[in-house]
Amino acid sequence: MTECKVALGGTFSVLHRGHKSLIDKACSIGDSLVIGLTTDRFVKSRKTYGVPDYDTRKRNLENYLKELNCSYEISPLDSSLGSSVSREDICAIVVSQETLSNARLINDQRIRNGLKELSVIAVPTVLSDDLFPLSSFRTINGYIDANGKSISPVGIVISTRNKLKVKAAERALREIFPKFTVRMNTSYETADQPFGDDTAGMAIIRAKSAKEFQYSIAVESGIFHDRNTLTYYDVHVCAVLDCYGNITLGYSSGFQIPPDLVDKVKTGMDESNAFFNLYGKKDIGSAGGVVHHFSNGRLDRESLIMECIRNAFIPRYRPYEYGLHFNELMQE
Repeated sequence: MTECKVALGGTFSVLHRGHKSLIDKACSIGDSLVIGLTTDRFVKSRKTYGVPDYDTRKRNLENYLKELNCSYEISPLDSSLGSSVSREDICAIVVSQETLSNARLINDQRIRNGLKELSVIAVPTVLSDDLFPLSSFRTINGYIDANGKSISPVGIVISTRNKLKVKAAERALREIFPKFTVRMNTSYETADQPFGDDTAGMAIIRAKSAKEFQYSIAVESGIFHDRNTLTYYDVHVCAVLDCYGNITLGYSSGFQIPPDLVDKVKTGMDESNAFFNLYGKKDIGSAGGVVHHFSNGRLDRESLIMECIRNAFIPRYRPYEYGLHFNELMQE
């Protein structure tokens, strides 16, 4: 049977957990590895942070490969495509989801060279505990360690003047991050009670009003119209903006609100003031919320806020499947 050699390449500035997952996968599917290690010259053309020299990086790779008892060869990589475009003895290539496009370029060139396409195995992105991709840049600059643990608490800003939202956010975030800080941002403009899609738009605008954060969160409660039954629903929407510019949204469960409350809101009142006008209970938005009243205490607003925050973070567990992007310094 023909030997299957598996290719992979990179700078391996810091041999972190993400790199090890690539190497482990390659070792598990091939008879031997062909590793392209970027030269010092090539590194200088691509990286803006300090990278150990070629010999140091090669030695670190060899030490880990010996632990795996994996057959390998390491050769200098002086271009983005390397020798994979011309070698007939390679049958597959292992890449991260971030570098999947490069594998496609390699296969395109192999076809032009009259060679068979390589099987492409994309290893899922390894995230740090702050839900950003684990990278050498972030490790070298002291944001995380080589296992992806944050050195400092994740910095989160929530744009609100409502302490209930802060409390709900802290409860939700405890299930997402091992350590974090939450700061209130009150420097934003208020607007009328949102309806439908305007709810998400308002949450995004409010999230963008914050400064100096890893994550900026904003939660808005909006009224959505169901054309099938001509009824109205209260839904909470959370917008999460990260320091790389990615925005993700999450929605809470919706519950029907009565027509007289909707009619008051349509006159220009926000939902809390409309509720006070009808039922005589003040500041309902800072307490259990209208849902607490209409559900006879079975559900409260804090639970709905937590739900939409939790849902807004779901795409961040598999960022590249949702099309999230990070700057070039995150790629290795």
